Amino acid sequence: MLHVSGSMRHYLSNRVGGIQYDRDRPAEFAERGPLPKQQVLETFDETIRQAAAILGSFDMSRFLDPTDEPDYVPTVFDLIFNISIHLAVHTGQIIYVTKALKEGALDDLWIRAHRANSQSAEK
Repeated sequence: MLHVSGSMRHYLSNRVGGIQYDRDRPAEFAERGPLPKQQVLETFDETIRQAAAILGSFDMSRFLDPTDEPDYVPTVFDLIFNISIHLAVHTGQIIYVTKALKEGALDDLWIRAHRANSQSAEK
């Protein structure tokens, strides 16, 4: 969550939205906690509030503007697209790990999905 928040604040809040943010990427990974759940949620909630405000007022004519990292994300569109992919990948990882911590949760997820599909096909 710290890494996702740090990345979103660096690329979206700062680079697209102009909100001052000094990223310490190594610290995002070095933190071993435990951190209070409320603190982590507040950080992520603030990140999402910033993202919603930036995207809500985003001028789409900026999509093709160049970035200062042309070899990584050449345009603002590429930057925003990369942010969405990054968030989706890490969200999937968090869900998978969370389910893996509860015995049977992964199997239960697939069993329920297959049952629902089988019942729909039989109708």
